[in-house]
Amino acid sequence: MDRYKIIIDFVKEHKWRYILGVLFILAVDTLQLVFPKVLGYLIDDLQTMNVTMKIIAQYIGIIISVAFAIFIFRFLFRIYIFGTEKKLEKHLRKTLFDHLLTLSPSFYNTHKTGELMAYATNDINAVRASMGMGILLITDTIFLTAATLFIMIRTIDPKLALVALIPPPLISILSIKFGTIVHDRFKAVQEAV
Repeated sequence: MDRYKIIIDFVKEHKWRYILGVLFILAVDTLQLVFPKVLGYLIDDLQTMNVTMKIIAQYIGIIISVAFAIFIFRFLFRIYIFGTEKKLEKHLRKTLFDHLLTLSPSFYNTHKTGELMAYATNDINAVRASMGMGILLITDTIFLTAATLFIMIRTIDPKLALVALIPPPLISILSIKFGTIVHDRFKAVQEAV
């Protein structure tokens, strides 16, 4: 039983749910980038003292509309990404259980019950999380980083944008270093369980 094939087949079967989920994540991320711009325009208008209650009401309307749209898209991406994640968990548990039923009694004499339980609980939970929260974090990181850099270079002084670009590579190096440590410890915990 090829463990990767099971996941690949599942993703192929549910690819539209994942695609829609990622699109809704991108919509949320895009709308979150609108907030700072709207607040920036509001502050600029307040500094020039050319603000009326009608203009402030328009800004409030925009902020409420954006917040409501973020709420809707966040709800939708949770249904598509996290809902599919739960379907994957169910599918993996059923596949494992069906496979365990086909094994001979001698298999159960040579394998510990705790080991089999760990497959059914911890290992499946780890795969489920990577196909739910993992997709969310990867999409957020790539899109928000690219969009932020693009906006900084287009709207701020390019020299200042370049100075602001110095910390991300250092943070990435530290993240990779600590990520490796966390991964090794997680792997050790999984093996211990």
